[in-house]
Amino acid sequence: MSSEYAPPQDLSQLPAWLAVLRQRYAQEPSCAEALLAQAWLGLEQLQALPPCAPGVELGLFAFDLTNEIRDGSRAETITSQTLAWCEAGAAPALLGAALTARARYLIGAQRIALALPLLERAEQLAQESQDPLDLANCAIARAAIALRRDELAEAIRHGEQVLALLKPIKPPTSWARIYATLACAHRDRGDQARRRQVLLEGIAINGEHGHWGEAANLVTGLIDMALEAGDLDAAEQALQQCQLMADRASTAPQSLAQVMMQLSRANCLAARGRSVEAAELIASTLALAEPLLGQPEQVRRLQQLADLQAIGPDPAQALQSSRRAHQLRMALLQSTQQRELTLLQEHLELDHAQQAREQSEQHALELDAKHQALQRALQQQRRLQAELVEHSKLASLGTLLAGVAHELNTPLGSALTSLSTAADQLRGMRAELAGSAVSRSRLLNALHTSLQGGALAQRNLQRAQALVASYPVVELGAAQEAQDCDLDTLIREAWERSITPGSPLQLELAADLRLPVLAQLLSEVLLQLFQNAERHAYGPGQPGRVRVQAGMAGAWVRLSVADEGRGIPTELLPRVFEPYVSTQFGQGRSGLGLFVAHAAVSQRLGGKLRARSLPGAGACFEIEWPAPAPLSPERRAQPLDLQQ
Repeated sequence: MSSEYAPPQDLSQLPAWLAVLRQRYAQEPSCAEALLAQAWLGLEQLQALPPCAPGVELGLFAFDLTNEIRDGSRAETITSQTLAWCEAGAAPALLGAALTARARYLIGAQRIALALPLLERAEQLAQESQDPLDLANCAIARAAIALRRDELAEAIRHGEQVLALLKPIKPPTSWARIYATLACAHRDRGDQARRRQVLLEGIAINGEHGHWGEAANLVTGLIDMALEAGDLDAAEQALQQCQLMADRASTAPQSLAQVMMQLSRANCLAARGRSVEAAELIASTLALAEPLLGQPEQVRRLQQLADLQAIGPDPAQALQSSRRAHQLRMALLQSTQQRELTLLQEHLELDHAQQAREQSEQHALELDAKHQALQRALQQQRRLQAELVEHSKLASLGTLLAGVAHELNTPLGSALTSLSTAADQLRGMRAELAGSAVSRSRLLNALHTSLQGGALAQRNLQRAQALVASYPVVELGAAQEAQDCDLDTLIREAWERSITPGSPLQLELAADLRLPVLAQLLSEVLLQLFQNAERHAYGPGQPGRVRVQAGMAGAWVRLSVADEGRGIPTELLPRVFEPYVSTQFGQGRSGLGLFVAHAAVSQRLGGKLRARSLPGAGACFEIEWPAPAPLSPERRAQPLDLQQ
């Protein structure tokens, strides 16, 4: 095989390489063995990589190549790995094909009990997809099972179903092997006419598609029919035809086509009374072909060899061949019994595991109920602890505000220095004026220096004043009377006060609710939330939406302010209501806005302010406070789903 068929190192080139292999197989099925060697190398390379769809496709193609050359040893590994990749999530659309491939291998290995569950899953998927190839592969497997169980009518029914599905499309696979199954079923039923018809049709179809090995195998069926009828000339003619087809498939003596042709030649020799030659040919062929023939076929051929040797010059050889056939038959029986015992043990273990699983599930349900109860108690305890922590934070607000000195120290210090310098300059000038005459230039210079110092002090004091003005102040202790108002109007007024004129931000409002509320306090809280959205959720000049929803939830009023901006950083979210927490601290932002809003809601409204956010998915602030009692029916609204 030329290097162009070697597997690629780059996984992205795998589909194109597989297409080349398929095309070559369709053009020349006799090169299946060489193609299988390259496909096997490709599968070995994929072992170290995560499961992928091209790997599954390569595995299914390789399995078809093993069918072409009857290589059961590698089919075991190929079907097992391919199904494992599919079960891991690679190529879900090919799961049915992988299940069928694995089931067909197990059937050929006499492990029908293990194959049936896989085949049933594959049949269900094939019925859902109605793909002709998937349906036909399931029928091929069913026909093989029926033939092994001597359910001949079922084998024929499934075989004819395969032909009905695939003859119109003639896929480039080894599907035409179904003719051998049909021929065996008709033979065992004694329907020689239909057997011959199936053999001839199968030979033509396989020859048409270049499957010369399978065509040669079917010709051996015509040889057997001619020998059974005593027509030795017809048998010889069929043997010559078989020789030509076997040579086209492969000239290697170990190939299955050559092996079956040689065994048919031995049958012709025996029919002509040349038993010694026939026995020698069977013995030499079996020595080469043992890996290719299944154990049942080996037993049959060894018994045939023993019968021929019994009438030959050395009967001791017949005894030896018969002993080998018996040993192989017993090994086959023992292997079958062992598989049945293993299967029975697996069923018992599965039943035991099912019972244990049911008991574990019941126990898990009981533990889960207890866990839920403990979790609810723990959450309640954590809420109480959180409230205690919040009260502690609010009690120490006066102490924490001392940190403002860090921001005010520079401008106030500069102003103090400038004023002190100017005062010293003026005092010195006054002393000079009192003692003697002072030149006009000296006086003007002193006045100019004093004016510069005063101007510098003024600028620094203005800077300090602006910094102080930037800190939000809500007088929590001020007495306010609840007044009946429309939340819709209050929210719109707070929005217009908060947002910079000309801002591209848009307000979406759903708060058709009228009730008594501390309007000034709530307006200040909303101002902080709206300014926070404008400054932090969106970039300068970036358009966006802020959604406000309000409604009743039992005896509580709930209001949410949500944006679609950049969200709150994960590490900042737990501390967002703490003082001096800001992503823009030192840039004209105090880090106190949300802290003051939280204090206002908890102390004056007697409620809670919560925040939730995901980075890049916006933020939502939820306010909840007790509704003033009593509320008239017209003031009530539907509960608000703040999770939307």
